[in-house]
This record gives sequence, C-alpha cells and structure tokens, in this order.
Amino acid sequence: RYMGTKYTAGLAATRKIAVGGDWLHGHTIIVGAMEEGPILVDGMPVLTTFPSKRTLEGGLGTITYSTEGELVDQAASEWERRIVRMDLPEDMTIEVFRWKNYVDL
Repeated sequence: RYMGTKYTAGLAATRKIAVGGDWLHGHTIIVGAMEEGPILVDGMPVLTTFPSKRTLEGGLGTITYSTEGELVDQAASEWERRIVRMDLPEDMTIEVFRWKNYVDL
C-alpha cells in the first residue's frame, strides 16, 4: 500500500505490505508502518511484544520482530529499529523496517 504522507509532501511512500497466497497455504501476513497498527497474521495481531518471534502454523516459517537487520537507508539510522524478518517457504526472506509512518523493504 502506497500513500502520500505529510513528511513526503504528498509523494508516495510504502505504508504496508501483505504477503500471502497458496504457497502460504492461504495464510496472510500484513506488516505496516507503526501508525498502521499491529502486525497481523490471518487478521489477528501477533508479535505484540518487542522483541518477539512466532512460528507460523504448520511450520511454514517464522516471523521475528527485533532490532536485527541491515538498514536500506542510512538516513534512518538515527531512529530506533523495529524490524520484521519473515523466513518463509521456498527460502524466501523478507525484512520490513517499520518506521513511524512508512516502511522500508
């Protein structure tokens, strides 16, 4: 999901990512900016404490919420890191850096 923010003078920024489909056996993971609310798996809040880790149903993978990860934008190094790492089927890894009003991937 892309939206303009007051910080980007109306230019689009990534606010939320959804991952799902047959390869996740119909499950859906949604990770958004901090302002977007909690991390969701199948519509239910997960990883509500920081740091934390969750194994997906059926051993499909893990989701970790921590400070661990290499920044994609060094300008963000001044802010506290909130990083969601998804280790998913078929050796797919997705890292989402959650900032106040946008995410980096």
